Amino acid sequence: MRRFLLSAVLLGGAFLTATGQNARLYLPETGLPNSQVNRIYQDRTDYIWICTEGGLVRFDGMRFETYQHDRESANCLSSSSVIDMVEDSRGTKWIGTAAGLDILDSEYASFTHFDLHRNPETPVNPYIGRMVEVPANGTLIVGTGGAGVFVIDCETRQELPESRETIHRILHTDYIHTLFLDASGRLWILPGDSKPVILDAVSLEPAGGLTWSPELQKAGDLIRVNDMAEDPFTGNILLGSTEGLLLCEAGSGLIRKAAGHRAAATVGASVIFDSQASSGEERLFLVGNEDGGLLHFDTETEEVRTAVVSSIRQETGNWKATSNLRDSQGNLWLGLYQTGVLVAPKSRFGFSYMGFSTRGMPGEMRTASTCGSPRTAAACSAGRWPAVAGGFPSVFSPGTTLPSTTMQSWP
Repeated sequence: MRRFLLSAVLLGGAFLTATGQNARLYLPETGLPNSQVNRIYQDRTDYIWICTEGGLVRFDGMRFETYQHDRESANCLSSSSVIDMVEDSRGTKWIGTAAGLDILDSEYASFTHFDLHRNPETPVNPYIGRMVEVPANGTLIVGTGGAGVFVIDCETRQELPESRETIHRILHTDYIHTLFLDASGRLWILPGDSKPVILDAVSLEPAGGLTWSPELQKAGDLIRVNDMAEDPFTGNILLGSTEGLLLCEAGSGLIRKAAGHRAAATVGASVIFDSQASSGEERLFLVGNEDGGLLHFDTETEEVRTAVVSSIRQETGNWKATSNLRDSQGNLWLGLYQTGVLVAPKSRFGFSYMGFSTRGMPGEMRTASTCGSPRTAAACSAGRWPAVAGGFPSVFSPGTTLPSTTMQSWP
């Protein structure tokens, strides 16, 4: 039904331009509070959340709603510098900021600060680098910049100091860049100043079955991993690192440099398995190059080439994609360093945008997704689509004639 309604809007309305196949770039001028995007996340109800240096942004399919720190409010974010977000299996939304950890109550749009403790008497509010839930035991792993790793029981919302101590007997740094949980239940702790530490995510003891190639063993602590992603079909993992693109082979457990000459020299700022571009025997990862541009890594040849994403018509050579998301409908979201957010739809009818304004001013624009993905207003499922009249959202039922001054298609 949603797909049908979207088609009707795009093809049946003479006043609309069908531009759903083109990627859209969101900038501070069109709704984002800041051009520095740290993370893009989709919750279980399909809302898209964008963590920026200017606040936490929720995109509901129509507009951006921004949450920021307010020193006059006790129920706001600890900092407007938002680094990460995770919704755990119990529905709790954990927000990592540059000034500690918060919990978001979505119903009341309020935040509660969560104190972390190096010891029972001393709370700390560290820079939160990355978080990941371990579904097997319901724990949240929190990596920080300067205070190490913390473990929280998601059900009781209590810290687990013994688990923290177990990790820190193996981990010899307090500076964590990112975390990754693979399909085999291994927790990859990626420090900002040394080689990854790989643990069993439940026992928190060193994971067995993995070995580093002699070349990477020699590099030692010079290896810094920026991001990593897993092929869901083969289990092979691609790591974007300062030592080039690395492969962790699912079968042998060997972690080594990619064989391709260019791939071995590519510093990946972000990595995601590209399920849309992969077909047949060709398995591709989309890599955001630290030096700019988007690359495809071919797992068969172990080489990179310039990525071709049909919906992206803009020149990508100067973009550095530092965060990414493939949403539940297959649309690709990229956080572009000091630029904004790019959304590349899966298909012509997967995600279509229309700007509605009576004044045409950037501050007055609203963004609408007509019954597509991510989740739009509840009106869509009822056979209606959203618009903005006079700068405020309105809902029109099928058959309604919209005023010509209400609508403006984006190029």
